[in-house]
Amino acid sequence: MKKLLQLLPHRDPVRFVKTVFVSSTTCAITQVSFEITPSLAMVVEAAAQSSVFIKTPTKSSQGMLTNMKHIELKSALNKKNYQIRTELQHYLEHYFSFKFSLMDNKTEIVCGEFSIIRQ
Repeated sequence: MKKLLQLLPHRDPVRFVKTVFVSSTTCAITQVSFEITPSLAMVVEAAAQSSVFIKTPTKSSQGMLTNMKHIELKSALNKKNYQIRTELQHYLEHYFSFKFSLMDNKTEIVCGEFSIIRQ
């Protein structure tokens, strides 16, 4: 899985994904870590980074976060380590739509949707 992390163009301290547990054509599950208690913007960025590990038809792993919606904080963000489950919802050529859940053990802390355009 360390080889998979090389796909991520980000570097510390902005590289939030530390471990990839699942990498499939529809889903990625990753361990994310933050140096400080994360903001919602940091959580969405971590989910976007996790989307790199979903095996889509577009070979490029580089892209731009273009949209966030329905971001819901369900519980306080008071830790620095979580798991993120990111799922591919739709895609059209280079435009991809995802949904995500930030989890602490089995408790959902944040959920939402985002879109990315990949180069």
